[in-house]
Amino acid sequence: MRAVMPGNPAKACSRGGYDQPVRYPVVLDQNDDGSWTVTCPVLPGCVSEGDTRTAALHSIRDAIRLYLRAVKKELAAQRRKGKQIAQVAA
Repeated sequence: MRAVMPGNPAKACSRGGYDQPVRYPVVLDQNDDGSWTVTCPVLPGCVSEGDTRTAALHSIRDAIRLYLRAVKKELAAQRRKGKQIAQVAA
């Protein structure tokens, strides 16, 4: 099965990884104390913070990686239970 990532249809999934990093939209909100809260709307519950905008962006990058790692583990658990897992292009 071949999966294509949205926004870059020429890049296909190969051996479980992607040729190019996927870019996720994030929303930055500066708090009253000057710190930043960042959310990733396409990954529900994926939220991070930082004292600076740059720190917040680094932090959300790590949060996204951890989120995706958890999703990968959950998919593996579903596969072990006999469920079929597929990928689709959108």
